[in-house]
Amino acid sequence: MKLRDAALKEQVDARASVQELRDTLAELTAKAQAAKPEIVKHRLVYIQFRGDLKRSLINDLRASLETGGYSLPGAERLAGEYDNLVKYFRAEGQPSADALLEATTTFFAARGCPISLRAVPGKSSSVTAPLELWLAHSCKS
Repeated sequence: MKLRDAALKEQVDARASVQELRDTLAELTAKAQAAKPEIVKHRLVYIQFRGDLKRSLINDLRASLETGGYSLPGAERLAGEYDNLVKYFRAEGQPSADALLEATTTFFAARGCPISLRAVPGKSSSVTAPLELWLAHSCKS
């Protein structure tokens, strides 16, 4: 029981640390973009995924999106119940979310694994929140 409780506490602490790092990265990216827009030309996107998606396919998606003007620092396999979504956190983020949705849909369709996504507003306390791509898909390619 003690080992289980310790593991659960470590898991909670790790999630909090990851969130803190994400918030810091988003804030620093926004500051750098405001100070020197020519050095930060990419939109920050976090990917969370579940299902039968292989990490190699997610990495291919990340590479594809990076050529389209997005910065994707990594992808996180996350258990839970969620749909295929693109989340944006400020009204001015919706056009970027729609473009991300289109690029992601095109990527999966080109691999014979169509996906249905929708863009939705999310809640965040950060004024510099990035986009989030949530994938709950079962593409085996």
